[in-house]
Amino acid sequence: MASRLLLIGLFFVASCSLVLASDPSPLQDFCVADPKSRVLVNGVVCKDPNLVKADDFLFRGLHLMGDTSMGVGSNVTAVTVAELPGLNTFGISMARIDFAPQVFVNGEVCKDPKLVRADDFFFSGVHLMEIHQMRLGLT
Repeated sequence: MASRLLLIGLFFVASCSLVLASDPSPLQDFCVADPKSRVLVNGVVCKDPNLVKADDFLFRGLHLMGDTSMGVGSNVTAVTVAELPGLNTFGISMARIDFAPQVFVNGEVCKDPKLVRADDFFFSGVHLMEIHQMRLGLT
């Protein structure tokens, strides 16, 4: 009986130690990036909360079409902490990809290739996008 009670006690103590060993959430309420800070850390230093403005959380530009006349016929408008300081510590970024006419996604990567038209939304996982120019009898 004593060994059984000791075994149950050890199991309980081991279970509690696993629960207490978790990491705290890395996300904060907000930590607006301060690009002017001279402190060097892994990432961007947080701006003083008293100096934070609504503009730190606003990005205007994803509605504007990018120039697709160069390169492979696409343009990426990236929104990272550099463009939107309010994204700091959230671990996310956004992007708008504009495709020129007659451009498609490689069928080897995406098994169901699509012709992307104006105002279409196409989602792709990380490193899965490969763009090729398609010529449909145009000279």
